Amino acid sequence: MTAPAPASGLGMGGKTTCSEIQRILDHHQPQTPLLVKVSERGRGTYARRNVRKGEVLLSIPLQDALAVSRLERGINRYAVTLQHEWQTVNGTRFPWKLGAALQRGTPPSVALALWLSWMMKMDRMPFRAYYEASLPNPDMLTSLLLATKAEVVEIQFEEEIQDALAMHEWVHRAYVWNIRGQFEEEVGDLNQFTYMMALTMSRSFGIDTPRGPLALTVPFCDLSNHDFVPNCGFQLKADGLGCDDTSGFFQFISNQEIAQGAEVTISYGDQVTNWKLLKHYGFTLEGNPNDTVHFGYLDLLPAKMARHGRNVYDDGVARGFEYLQHCYKEGVIASLFASGNNETHQEWQDTAQKLHAQCNAMLGRMPTDLEEDETMLATDDLLSPRLRSIVKYRAQKKRRIASCRAFLEKLLGNSAVP
Repeated sequence: MTAPAPASGLGMGGKTTCSEIQRILDHHQPQTPLLVKVSERGRGTYARRNVRKGEVLLSIPLQDALAVSRLERGINRYAVTLQHEWQTVNGTRFPWKLGAALQRGTPPSVALALWLSWMMKMDRMPFRAYYEASLPNPDMLTSLLLATKAEVVEIQFEEEIQDALAMHEWVHRAYVWNIRGQFEEEVGDLNQFTYMMALTMSRSFGIDTPRGPLALTVPFCDLSNHDFVPNCGFQLKADGLGCDDTSGFFQFISNQEIAQGAEVTISYGDQVTNWKLLKHYGFTLEGNPNDTVHFGYLDLLPAKMARHGRNVYDDGVARGFEYLQHCYKEGVIASLFASGNNETHQEWQDTAQKLHAQCNAMLGRMPTDLEEDETMLATDDLLSPRLRSIVKYRAQKKRRIASCRAFLEKLLGNSAVP
């Protein structure tokens, strides 16, 4: 696909843009201790003074958020009420077809993309200046949703390639079913819609309320980066959360003391893998604890040990035999391997040999090896931000497979295959 042309005024994520975002943030949230500046991952939030544990860093009125339903069927009356309040506060009214689309079960990311696209074309929207400053140029947005097919192929791992292409196809179908013939004036062509989808899929929050699940795009709350041990969390604070209650706030609250100058982070999900981070957000993290090496649907474990694994090691990380059929974690395999007795020892040797051979096969199918990928990352300054993220992901996965292979060789000892 071709990258869409940026809308007029869209930010680039650099220092000048950060200054403009900071000016708007300070105008709307004058007490916030957050400082917006460029980070290793493009842009992030930092503490400009020492922050106490439990301190509210942002408190955005719900009436300023874009809120849509996450219900698969039926009408979420709380979302409808929030949408009505947003229109009242902003002195506007949705065109009837837009209002109907936001309420009729449109997929949340599609509904938010449609709403944001329409809002960016309207005058006198209080947070339009913020979105104009904070929305990145398409070339700087590293989500795989904006990747060309040639870039997707550079992932090299077939399972991930097919997953990325399926995401592209889903967005194309969403455009045909929800946008084409109805909202081209608001959204534009498929490329512009894809760009807005990449934004809303990476910058929205999912919140469950007593009145139904919501998906929200909240000004300023989409600036913070992810960490598996975040120093800040978010919550929806409102009294009652009844269908007519729009007086609540979407808040960022520190969950520990944060020193001046430290990055303020949130969690995009406790179990999120590097693949999900790359696919939706365009970055990966070294040492991601949720990453595994997948081996497919092989009958990997001896039956007796499979039962033992299911009963003893179902701890939320390793879910026994069914889990181990699909992926590999060193600690789980080591524990089960050590639990073997003389009767199952040879079966374990055969299993480990199969795993070792599959590691070799996976690495052998790659067009480039780990050393070539690392050299490319270290020396090729011409890599685009998106392609650099892709090469980094495939290098991390190859490194995991190589580590897995080395660990199996340690378990096998003298019987390891060459």
